Parts: sequence; C-alpha cells; structure tokens
Amino acid sequence: NTDFWFIEGAGKNYNLTDFTGTYQDIIRINKAVDFVDQPAPSGIFDVIAVVSQFKPQTQQDPTLIGGYQLMPRFSDDIIFASDAPPIVSLPPYESSATDTSITFSWTTGGDGLGEVWYGLTDEYELGKAKVSGFREEHTITVTGLDPATIYNVQFLSFAAEDTVRSANYITTTRSSAQTTQTINVYFNQSVDHSLAAFEEAEQNKDFRWHLWQRIQDASHSLDLAFYSISGSVSGDLQNAIIAAHNRGVQVRVIIDEDRVRNSATGSTFSALNNAGVPVIHGGFNYGQSNSGIHHNKFAIIDYYGGDPDDVWLITSSWNATDPGTDTHRQNMIEFQDVSIAGAYSREFEQMWGSTDAQPDLNNTKFGPDKSVVNPTVFWIGDAYIRLFFSPQGFGQFGSVEEQIIRTVNAADHSINLGLNLITRSTIANAMKNRYDNGVVVRGVIGDPNVGGSVYGELAQWADVHVYPQTAPYGLLHHKYAVFDAENSPWNGKVITGSHNWSRAANERNDENTLVIHDPNIANQYLQEFARRYQEAGGEGDIVVSVEREENQIPRDFTLHQNYPNPFNNLTTIRYSIPYDSDVSLRVYNLLGQEVKTLVHERQIAGTYNVTFDASGLPSGVYFYRVSAAPHDGGNGAGREFVDVRRMVFMK
Repeated sequence: NTDFWFIEGAGKNYNLTDFTGTYQDIIRINKAVDFVDQPAPSGIFDVIAVVSQFKPQTQQDPTLIGGYQLMPRFSDDIIFASDAPPIVSLPPYESSATDTSITFSWTTGGDGLGEVWYGLTDEYELGKAKVSGFREEHTITVTGLDPATIYNVQFLSFAAEDTVRSANYITTTRSSAQTTQTINVYFNQSVDHSLAAFEEAEQNKDFRWHLWQRIQDASHSLDLAFYSISGSVSGDLQNAIIAAHNRGVQVRVIIDEDRVRNSATGSTFSALNNAGVPVIHGGFNYGQSNSGIHHNKFAIIDYYGGDPDDVWLITSSWNATDPGTDTHRQNMIEFQDVSIAGAYSREFEQMWGSTDAQPDLNNTKFGPDKSVVNPTVFWIGDAYIRLFFSPQGFGQFGSVEEQIIRTVNAADHSINLGLNLITRSTIANAMKNRYDNGVVVRGVIGDPNVGGSVYGELAQWADVHVYPQTAPYGLLHHKYAVFDAENSPWNGKVITGSHNWSRAANERNDENTLVIHDPNIANQYLQEFARRYQEAGGEGDIVVSVEREENQIPRDFTLHQNYPNPFNNLTTIRYSIPYDSDVSLRVYNLLGQEVKTLVHERQIAGTYNVTFDASGLPSGVYFYRVSAAPHDGGNGAGREFVDVRRMVFMK
C-alpha cells in the first residue's frame, strides 16, 4: 500500500507499506513506464518488479553499498488484490464549500459504493457520509460543519466483501460571513495601469510600513516567518514586534539560520530574544536532516483569539531589508480570511514544534523532515485558491514543482513570467509544449547566471528578457507567473509566493506557493509584469481585450475553461470554431443527464461567449460539451469536433 496519491513525474522514489512496516523510497518509477501521471494504487495491491541496487546519492565514498529498490515495468505489474474499485481521480477532491459544508467528488475505476469518513483528527470521530448506489462518479456533501475549520477525511470504496481506503486528506470549510474575505495585492514599484481591466493595481507600496501597521493592529497573536531581516527596516519592525509582545500579544518568530549567522539579521534575532520574544531559526531542528534554508516570508495576524474580521494572512517575495524594500522589485498579497490563515498556522507550528507560545526544540521540523499538515483548497470571495508548502515531497499532491507544471499545462492563451531565477528544465519543457500549441510565452528574469539557469534554453524560443540591475533599476525578486490574463474573459490565474523555480526550493527549502484562480488578481499581476517587461526591453503587444479576436477566424477548434470557475449562478463559456458549423453546447450533471441546452444552431466561423445561468440547479460538479460539425463542402467537411470540460457551481 503506497503512502502517496499519484505517480507523477518519472524518475522518483516512493514509500511502500506492508504488514511489516514502511520502507522508504523503495518503489522507483522510471520515466519509461506506461503509467506515469496516472493515479497510484489506493488500497492493497501486489507488485511485480525488477530489483535493483543503488548507491546513496548523499555519499561520495565508492566503497559504500546502497539500498535496494523495486522497479515495476508497466501497468500490468500492479495487481489489485481487492474486488472494490480503486480511487482513480487525483486531488483536490473538493468541488465546492460553504462555511458549514464541503462537497467532495471523486472517481473510482469501476462501480462501487462510496463513503466519506470525517473528523477533526485522522480517527474520523465525527461521522460517515454515504453515496447512494453503485457508481463510478461519486459526489457527496458533508454538512453540519463549523466555519474555517480544518477537517481530516478519508474516502472509501466498497464492493463485494472488499474495501479500498484513501490516504488521509486534509480540507477546510470557508470562512464565516464575519470575515470580509478581502484580497489585497501590492507592488513596491510602478506598474502599467493602462492594462487595468478590473481595477488599478496598487503600486509603490512601502511594505515595511504596511507590515508595521498590521503588527501595530495585532491584539491577540502574531506569527512571523522571515528569511532575512536587517537594516533600518529591521529596526522599525523589531520595535513593533517587541511592543506587541510587551502589550500581551502572543508573538512567535522564525528566521533562517544562515541569515542569523550574518551580523545584520543576527542582531535582530538577538534583540528579539533579549526582549523575551520567542524566536527560533532553522538550526533548531536538532538531529534532523534539513539541508535547505527557511525561505518563507509570511505573517499571520490575530488567528488565535481575534475576531474573524481581524485575522490577516500576508505572504510575499519580500525580504525585510533595506534593498529588498527600496530597490528590489517585489510583490505582496494579503487575505482577510480565517481559513487560509489557519492553513499557514498549521505549517508554522510544524516548524515551531508546538502549538504553544514556546517552541518545542526537540520537535521542530524544517525542510524534507516536514509532512503535509495543511488544507490545500480555499474559496475566498470570488477566488479559488490552492496552497502548497515546500518541500512537501511526493505526497497526496506531488511536489510543488509538479503543481507548477500542472498549471503551465492548463494555460490556454498566455504565460507571463516574473521570476528571480529559473533552473528547472522540466518547467521549461512544459512551457515549450504550450508554446508549440499556440500559447504566448513572455518572461522577465532577474538572475540569468545562477548555476543551472535555463534562461538560455528559454531564450531560444520564448520572448524572455534579463531585467537590468543598474540604476534606476534593481534586482527583480519576484517569483510569479501569470496565466491567461491577456484576455479578460479567460480564466486568469497567478502563481506567487516565496518559491524560486529551482530544485532547492522544490526539494530542500521551506517555501510557500499560492495558485490563485481569479481574473482580477491575475490582471493586477499582469499590470506589474508589463512594466517590468517594458523596462527589460520587451516589445511585444500586451493587450487586454476581447475585440481584437472577434473578427479573426480562429485556426483551431477550442473549448476554453468557463469563467469564473467555481461560479455562483452565472458563468461564461467560450469556444472557437474554425469553420462554419452546426454547433451544439449542452450542460450535463455528474449522472450524465442533460440539464441545459445552451446552443443548438448553425454558426459561422469565429469565437463565441455564452452565458450559463445555473440559478435553478443544485450546487455541484457539471460538465459542458461542445460539438461542431462543419458544413458540407467546407474545409472541415467530414469532421466533427467534440470537447468536454468540467465546472463547479457553488451557491
């Protein structure tokens, strides 16, 4: 029985558990197998495999003997030992959520009875919810839950006398109506407001004073995670932190160990420690294997004890230093939301080693020693958000790099990179694939000369540029990518956080990464990107409009993701047909029953936007299907184009 959800990204090792115990990294998935990117076995199975021996990568002594690993050759080598169908869908499983309920949807590899167990712990002490009837597509809503509360769930599949169980899955309800669910985006340099499609992004923000004000406003609790903090910025912030501690706020601070060794950041660490403020660094994970850096930059305000509308979560690319504040190019995003603050709190306390004011120095976990302890999916206002902490290994969601690649693979129209650095050919290859399929790829890179940089690889085909660091410019320190934001009806999204696109960030460093599905936020990041792109010498046209495509005949048949998604009552479905065609657009529920015909007519070649009103339907997962049969005699005669996409309706 594996302890992971899916076999994605070849050339990796996974743990295996049997009745004798758990074996670390014993299953090796080679890139040549035919089940890469497929769900891993859920439940008990037999495996046929080649046994190989390897030398430990961390050891240079050629006389050392390595361990053994099992290498299955193809899918038939995985033999299920159960009549119950395996769970074959990949996480996330939440299809919608309210402040008192969560709806889960999953698929099994055959008909079976579905069930969800849930609780505040992995004992699932709160109860069970059953899906009626044998089926492959399972959907169930667990009700009677508390707002902004983290739950453990397990999915079960029954058939005959057998049962298949999923691994433990961590989820959360939405925040209550007392939370404003405001999301604010800030940039510390000027942006291009000419591209504002929803609102003008806030530019030239002084991050020092913004965080200082949030610290000043804290009345109950304050958790701060820094990589580097020094200079006059440090002086202002450490005084505010000490003042909060002195007025009774529970304050906890984590700073990177290597930075603490530096005299500038070290003096801040000493000042906080001498003032009685609980503060630790990554070096306190005694006896554990962390070899990376604590690279987080986030703050959690009043999560413990504050009113729901007082709780804030701030995360950014920003280091609290004078150059980081004044000359480097940075972004910050904050959420007035209890649910996401709770997820960051879980991660903070894993590194802190306790849930108390004082750390447990024998229980702190950093780097590869950590496990996934946080919910990953959030609905905040109109935004759908996924959260990943590094390194989270190859657990239920796979690595953070795999999540970045999944987001890249979903790009329909454009990818805009604002990155300090990129060293991962895997991500570059994914972007090249989208580029070859007509997606525009632009980028600005701050450091193209870092070891292992793939800037040169990208520059051979993408519109990428090196950002100048000579005055009046400075280091481009962003770690964001904007997807499909150059056309406002598209389902724009952003990846942002502290995670550099590097192997160290993926496998060793403590990082946080957000994938935000929201066209407004994506557009604000696009405004920032456009200004950096122009300053770096980019000359491509970045246009936020629909009209520029309306009179053009599309090259290919395309069905786009609906916007917004998830949606409340109204959403827009966009599709393109390259030939005059008989077009049908229909909506179906999870049972395959048609619930709405939106289009059934002959249409000329072009791009169309159709509004779907689901106000009379129950919340849940729906599918929309477009078919287009070109007219007789046309260039596309004899072919029928069909495509299906999934959408989530949430009242």
